Amino acid sequence: MTFDDKSKCSEIWAMVSGIETNPEEWCVEAGDALSEMIAEMRGCSKAMRYVPSPSGSRPGYGWLVNYVYDVLKQRYGMNRARIFQSCLNVGLSKWKTHITCVMSECY
Repeated sequence: MTFDDKSKCSEIWAMVSGIETNPEEWCVEAGDALSEMIAEMRGCSKAMRYVPSPSGSRPGYGWLVNYVYDVLKQRYGMNRARIFQSCLNVGLSKWKTHITCVMSECY
């Protein structure tokens, strides 16, 4: 995972959770978990309808940093208010602990 990929994961995490992280804390496993969380939010929220679906069975960090990041950056201005709050709450409650635990192992 490049530093640019890690920076994008850090920005997306800050957008959805409100928690700032150091890009160096991110690794492939944490990026993959973040990607799965965003994919679930996408399925939950009509506002995310235009985000391209991941190919294959499980989304990976490559899908997140190559497709989702640009769409979120352009459409949302990285503003979390555009994701339905209920979808955000469900996604964070399900994934927050897992993602932060994986990040602590990466760093």
